[in-house]
Amino acid sequence: MKIILNGKETEFSKEMIVAQLLDHLNMPRQVTAVAVNGAIVPRDRHEMHAIADGDKIDILRAIGGG
Repeated sequence: MKIILNGKETEFSKEMIVAQLLDHLNMPRQVTAVAVNGAIVPRDRHEMHAIADGDKIDILRAIGGG
């Protein structure tokens, strides 16, 4: 499966859901926003939203500071 992840073509050996992608990338779910093909996937849908071949995925991570 090939996707565009934050502007870069990326290939995975199997299909997955958003939650699995975040786990694979070691991204903490509670501070991470995900958009698939330009639409935000609500955090409570990460366990259900399937990623399809060719999807454009944008991942944003909140960073605190001061």
